[in-house]
Amino acid sequence: MDHIYREIFDKPFFFVPYRIAGCYGEGKDQKNDGLAHGVQFQSTLDDILGEILRGNPEGGHAWRSQLLRLLDPILRTDKDEPPQLETTKRRSQTAQEEATKDIIQYFMTGSAAHIICTPLKDAKAIGELERIFRTAVHMSHKLWLRRSSLEIQTLQELPSHFNSGHVLLRPHSLHSNALTDNGAALDGQPIRIVVQPAILVRGKSDGSEYEHAVVLKPAVVWMG
Repeated sequence: MDHIYREIFDKPFFFVPYRIAGCYGEGKDQKNDGLAHGVQFQSTLDDILGEILRGNPEGGHAWRSQLLRLLDPILRTDKDEPPQLETTKRRSQTAQEEATKDIIQYFMTGSAAHIICTPLKDAKAIGELERIFRTAVHMSHKLWLRRSSLEIQTLQELPSHFNSGHVLLRPHSLHSNALTDNGAALDGQPIRIVVQPAILVRGKSDGSEYEHAVVLKPAVVWMG
């Protein structure tokens, strides 16, 4: 599900275009205009964040975390909160939902449509797919709220050849027979496809030690 990792886990501001579009009005043309401006704004945010991170990783990740937290405020029940906080949270949640729907639609009507055997009208299958995407959105957002940073590694970033001892690499289950007697039988073979990218978390939640990374999920690779 490379689509999930690239479109959701790799983009902390993936919902921002829809957040901005929601401020443009209810009409179709208004929303389309808002979405177009939102896409440009998201790109600008990504560029600014990237620039800051290159010079000041701690400050950049603190800014990214704080911005996302301000857009998704925690509402306390033990005291009266300004009504605007609830409005802000609701708008952000709506934007995430709309972004998720479009990501699912793009996935279902794109190249994946040629390999999905179940008819698109199968409500149960579609519901399960939507659940997977929404779970990914929830997990990604919660991780990006922290000052630690998510890092996605795919074919361009991973080693070009398989090594059974590499912490970032796991062979696809299709290789089980070849590895039954010798777990290193495919060592040195070129990696043809990254079925699932590697996910790493860099830094601590307090915004320190970004030079250290923890492997959240290793990449699943296929050697042909």
